[in-house]
Amino acid sequence: MAGNRQTTWGANNLVIEQDYTFKFNEIVAGDPELYIEIQPEDSEEDDVVEIVTWRHAVRVETASWRYVGMDYTTAMSCANSMRNTLTHSKYVWEFGVYVDSGVVKNGWYKAASMPTLESDVAIVKNGIGDMYDVVVQAQMTSDEYDKNPNINITGSRPLAGVLGHVAGWNNSVTPTNGKYFNAASADNISLVSSPTWKREFEIAGVDYTGLVPDEQSPIGYSFPLWYKVRTTYQCQVKFEGMTRAACKNLFNTLNGTSGWWYKYHPYEYKAQSSGGTVTFVWT
Repeated sequence: MAGNRQTTWGANNLVIEQDYTFKFNEIVAGDPELYIEIQPEDSEEDDVVEIVTWRHAVRVETASWRYVGMDYTTAMSCANSMRNTLTHSKYVWEFGVYVDSGVVKNGWYKAASMPTLESDVAIVKNGIGDMYDVVVQAQMTSDEYDKNPNINITGSRPLAGVLGHVAGWNNSVTPTNGKYFNAASADNISLVSSPTWKREFEIAGVDYTGLVPDEQSPIGYSFPLWYKVRTTYQCQVKFEGMTRAACKNLFNTLNGTSGWWYKYHPYEYKAQSSGGTVTFVWT
């Protein structure tokens, strides 16, 4: 096992488990507050005193990956490097009086910037040998307060910038530490759940047909039942061991018009006329 241990980390032993994702939420920060702007004496601007409702926006970025098959010393260095890389500066917001370009204001403001590590980085044993993996669950959040709604969703995204400096993340180098597939094919497909189908019946409605009888004879009435049948087909497969590019290509294909899309023709209850007789049928 010792001869196969990695003594560095990068594209050759990087496994991306969850690609970069981004969430954004904006809420009302609390009750309406008094907002004040006091201009300097020599300013031509008017002072501002108003009641405003503050908005609080939170951006959450996540991604996860691991570097596999390293010796313990290399894994320790890798983990420390990941912690340093993922430590970012995050502003602490406070509410109160502050000075902005000579103007005294009262409201939410950035009080300080502090280093923060929100990500989890762990060294885990790889199998029964003397290899180790570094598992990274990366997360970075950023906050912003504003008096106006619709705070810019495309604001600070520190993790997106950091990933460009993570060893191997943006490299186009194909992994060299094992078998891999550049595309989905019969060579790497496995059946998870075999094809099955089931049918469900339900009464869709009741018709009234026939001639209108006289008061003495009910002959001519007909009350046919309509049944609806739904057939559900299921099957599950997976494609294993593909490169990141191959996974993205398969994902885009399956979500396009050549993938899971199919034409569906809904039934309609329509009147049909034949020989002067009108009947209603499902078409």
